[in-house]
Amino acid sequence: LYFLSTQELGLGIFVLLSCIFFLKDKTSLSLIFFIMALMSKETAVITPFLLATVVVFDRLFDRKEPDFKKLIYRLVPYLTILVIYFYFRIFHYGFTTGDSYVWNFSVKRLMNTLTWYFVWSFNLPESLVDFLGPGIHINPNLWLYWSKQIIPILILFVVEIFVFIYAFVKSLIINRKPVIGLFAFSVLWFLVSILPVAFLPLHKFTFYLTLPLIGIVFLLSYLFTNLKSKIYIIFCIVWISLSILTI
Repeated sequence: LYFLSTQELGLGIFVLLSCIFFLKDKTSLSLIFFIMALMSKETAVITPFLLATVVVFDRLFDRKEPDFKKLIYRLVPYLTILVIYFYFRIFHYGFTTGDSYVWNFSVKRLMNTLTWYFVWSFNLPESLVDFLGPGIHINPNLWLYWSKQIIPILILFVVEIFVFIYAFVKSLIINRKPVIGLFAFSVLWFLVSILPVAFLPLHKFTFYLTLPLIGIVFLLSYLFTNLKSKIYIIFCIVWISLSILTI
């Protein structure tokens, strides 16, 4: 509850507010919220990159050429704050240490970590990571601790993914360009948001999905506004059922 109520909630609110005011050309307010996000949690260091992502795609959605020169100029104050922040972080306060804070830049481990964050985004239980080893090796204790829930959880998860794929393909047929653009934006938002912890394979937790989930929500919201309500209702029922079983 400490992580959710103080760090993650502050991080999510202030980063989003920083993005909103940056889009409105209110740089002073955006900077204030960026600083408040940094004060909430260190993973807010990715905010300038999220701002760049939002502005570029905002221009592309309006069918305008992104002005990268102007964008870089606007990001200078944010990058300056980042330099100052990292100076104090490195030379005065230091980084968090512990047994799970082991950096690993292997592409294979990175893909494994990203896969877990993705499936967690669609409501698979966090503790499932303790029972699945490399090469999808299943620990027999999974059936002991999750005997009543694991089968319906996996069935609902598969149904959920299939409904999501159906919604994506159907929306792609109806309106190709906006769907591809929003999909690219959502994927990039997800990857940039998760980047600060993506190379910590032993330190992955669902509460780090506060910001990345915004990308998933954007995509899901758009997909289901283009489809019949029945598909949306089915997805919601599956999503909620899976959430309850996961709890």
